[in-house]
Amino acid sequence: MKNQAGRIARLYLKGSMKKNIPLTFYGSTCDGADVCGQELHIADGLFKRQKPAGSLSIEVKDSVIYPGLINSHDHMLGTYLPRVGNGPYLNWKPWDEDLKNSNLYKERGKINSADIYLLSAYRQILSGVTTVSDHIPHKVNENFIKNSPVRILDRYALAHECSSYDLGWGAGLEKEIAASRRKKIPFISHIEEGFDAEALDGIIMLDKKKGLFRNTVLIHCISCSNADIALIAKKKASFVWCPASNLYMFNRTADIKTFLDEKTNVTLGTDSPMSGSVNLLAEIKTARKIYKHIYKKELSDRIIFEMVTKNAARAFLMEKKLGSLQNGFTADLIIVRKNTEDAYANLTAAEMPDIELVVIGGRPVYGTGKYESLFKNGQNDCSAIKIFGEKRYLTGDPAGLKKRIDRAVGFKKELLFFPL
Repeated sequence: MKNQAGRIARLYLKGSMKKNIPLTFYGSTCDGADVCGQELHIADGLFKRQKPAGSLSIEVKDSVIYPGLINSHDHMLGTYLPRVGNGPYLNWKPWDEDLKNSNLYKERGKINSADIYLLSAYRQILSGVTTVSDHIPHKVNENFIKNSPVRILDRYALAHECSSYDLGWGAGLEKEIAASRRKKIPFISHIEEGFDAEALDGIIMLDKKKGLFRNTVLIHCISCSNADIALIAKKKASFVWCPASNLYMFNRTADIKTFLDEKTNVTLGTDSPMSGSVNLLAEIKTARKIYKHIYKKELSDRIIFEMVTKNAARAFLMEKKLGSLQNGFTADLIIVRKNTEDAYANLTAAEMPDIELVVIGGRPVYGTGKYESLFKNGQNDCSAIKIFGEKRYLTGDPAGLKKRIDRAVGFKKELLFFPL
């Protein structure tokens, strides 16, 4: 295989199931780092090099092993379909008003918030996402993080946006920026999500507030000028690109080529499916499509791979924990069906049925029948489900969740990202 093809990597999973059975995966890996051919073990939720005794061997044929994907921007409480809105808008506020006045918003409100968060977790997992940034105040999501089957980032400071008409999240802009510096945590905010005078001055205003620095994670940036982008890069802040949501709400997106040319740390996020993509796999395809449409050239598959792995980990100050299969990193991995020889192109072309296994923190949470031995005999809490025309396994009780949703809204709700 091109890009580290044909090499053998061995992954040993220990402590991922109730019986604490160590496992060995034999298969080709794509990590963006020189780890192929090494023996990668998982113990206590981390990749290790030491081989556990008596490991169960599992051969990964016709598939590729990748680090778990990171969705750098979502609003998990907004996990519902279809999209809402009648853009293009001047800024985000009229879209928010259209959303909250819609019948779909009322319909979604009939579902328990805990079930919405669980639904969002399944949306992430089924698309190979193992970590997600839920852009919302801590008081909203703190009760759902601990028991979520997908990792939700819990250490961050935030603002909704740097404008007089934002939603007032957190303790106030200056205090949140100060907390980010003091605690060494990300400061996350929408910025320049619109074209009114305040939106156009977003980067300048944030810089005056001393909010543009290494910890800063900026979302959307659709009206950023070349000077704004150069300043973002100079301050070593990170940028989360959400092209699907941008196109839907504003009929344009950020000047992503200039961000890349300035060597900004760029990541990718779905935003809520009520304005953005169905999931991260769909967002990847939108990113490739819009880049080619605007710039008349292809966006490198490897660059996209890095956006959803190591770049995202760097943005959230977790570059030594997430985004790689390297020794000592958190044991998040996905196995994707091999449909093309180039490993990076294989990921960017992947669809939901191509995700064959998802492991989060050393624990298998989703998989096909090829990996039945990881899920059967009561070794973990996964349920057998019928999805994509075959039997698969998914953590928890997804069928029970679907029944609760249907009961809450009063009819059988179809959700493309949760096709049960």
